[in-house]
Amino acid sequence: MQFPPQFSQEAQQALVQPYVRLAQDNMQLLTRFSASPEIVSLWMANAQKFFEQASRNAVSGRAEVDSRQLASQVQDNLAKVAQSDAFAELVRGLMVNYNRFLFELVQAGMNAFGQEQAHWMRQAQDAASAAVVPMPEARARRG
Repeated sequence: MQFPPQFSQEAQQALVQPYVRLAQDNMQLLTRFSASPEIVSLWMANAQKFFEQASRNAVSGRAEVDSRQLASQVQDNLAKVAQSDAFAELVRGLMVNYNRFLFELVQAGMNAFGQEQAHWMRQAQDAASAAVVPMPEARARRG
């Protein structure tokens, strides 16, 4: 008997499936979020501000960037993202996905243990049978 007991290929696949689905669902959510008109508009406006600032710096001959102004722009943009409907939808979707993931993971674990219990019992019985060694000398002395 192997220790720890190993799951069958089917049981392993069933246990991995909730992780795969969670990753796929979260990638879809992030794609929808990043491609939403609201977020694309925010990023385009942000890029335009940065290009304008870079061209002003190039015209004036300044190579350095005002870090306080840059930090302020980033904070403003993050605040706009956090207040957007797209972000609220992303957070709601993530909560739904993780709730579903936990439910599916528990269910898959219970199913896997239930299916594998009989297999592990057979392995334990086989190991116990293989461990019993007949002792021919003891029989010869008794007889």
